[in-house]
Amino acid sequence: MGEMENVKLEIRNRRFIDLYKEKLRNIGYLEIKSADEILIKSSQRRVPLYYLLFASKHKRGNEFWEKISAIEPTGQRKFRF
Repeated sequence: MGEMENVKLEIRNRRFIDLYKEKLRNIGYLEIKSADEILIKSSQRRVPLYYLLFASKHKRGNEFWEKISAIEPTGQRKFRF
């Protein structure tokens, strides 16, 4: 896949994610973390599989997300400033 195709794919993915978040807000989700989207890639070929994002109808849900998203799949903890 060439550079232009990659850019088009990224734009399409971003539009889909933004639309998905908008639809979640329309049905009452209060907390939707856009900065914490996590791209999950396959372990063998390192190609994108899906995006993991957080959405909750309860404000305390964000506390849970902050705790679990601070841990990398390798077990390494992120340092938050």
